[in-house]
Amino acid sequence: MWKKPVKKSNKTALVRAVDFLSVHDYTVYNLRKKLMRCGYTENEIDVAIEKLLKCGYLDDTALCHREWQRYLHNGNYSFLQIRQKLLQNGFAEDVIASLQPNREEQDRYEGALLEQMLQKKFLPDDDYQKICAYFYRKGFSSGLIRTAVEKFLKTLE
Repeated sequence: MWKKPVKKSNKTALVRAVDFLSVHDYTVYNLRKKLMRCGYTENEIDVAIEKLLKCGYLDDTALCHREWQRYLHNGNYSFLQIRQKLLQNGFAEDVIASLQPNREEQDRYEGALLEQMLQKKFLPDDDYQKICAYFYRKGFSSGLIRTAVEKFLKTLE
């Protein structure tokens, strides 16, 4: 579909970026995309982002940490889902990797989350395969899923 050309405003890229950041935080990637849609040139955007980085208004690492904590606190996502959501939001792979806990902590968290989600979402007479498929799609490991689902179904018998 045809898009209407964007009319560039009288504001500089820096002022527009500060306006955007006053509403909520953006990653460098998302802010760059938003400024491009407003019709600013690459050079104008680079200068604005450089100034914002120097002043500390843009910090992808801190924002990634806050988003990670928000997703964990929400309690509906596996670590794989959280990782994918952060990648979609434009965070760097190395920043995300630095936030991931070791495998033992990850299994402990996801095991507890699986048990909690099983209690909330499923009934004892639900099909084993359908329950497992639901959690596979959510990014949980197959071993944890089988253990949690079998335990859930045995406790309800």
